[in-house]
Amino acid sequence: MRNQTGSRKMARIIPNAPSIINKGHNPITFSNDMTKKEKMKLLEILEPLGEFPEVEEEKLEAYAVITAMGPTYFWFQFIELERLAKSFGMDDEEAKKAIEKMVKGAVDVLYHPKLKRDEILDLIPIKPLSESEAKIKSIYKDKLEAIFKTTKMIIC
Repeated sequence: MRNQTGSRKMARIIPNAPSIINKGHNPITFSNDMTKKEKMKLLEILEPLGEFPEVEEEKLEAYAVITAMGPTYFWFQFIELERLAKSFGMDDEEAKKAIEKMVKGAVDVLYHPKLKRDEILDLIPIKPLSESEAKIKSIYKDKLEAIFKTTKMIIC
């Protein structure tokens, strides 16, 4: 959209599903024609949806694959863990709380500044999915690289 002076005032946003509960991480980029005041006004309007970190436009497709689509890579796994927890004897609330706390805690450990990745991977000696890790990583690599390339081609 051009204004009276012919400049293009645009913003591109990569929304993600947690925005539905006001916890989104929604990367945004603005055209150079937008003033700081205009950016702030738009961010004020969007604020109820969560966070809107300003990122370089060239990275938006990467954010789409990682943050916008990211929950789909894990939700079905969390739901299956919840189902299993209930089958092992937890009630509905116990299972939900256990999964929530485990997921949040796992992310906090993963990004703790004093822990190294190899130390983190050694925290739990029993790794029931270790035989499948290479296959799972391969699925991520193959599927997400293909989606990223397709997304880049569509936008460019």
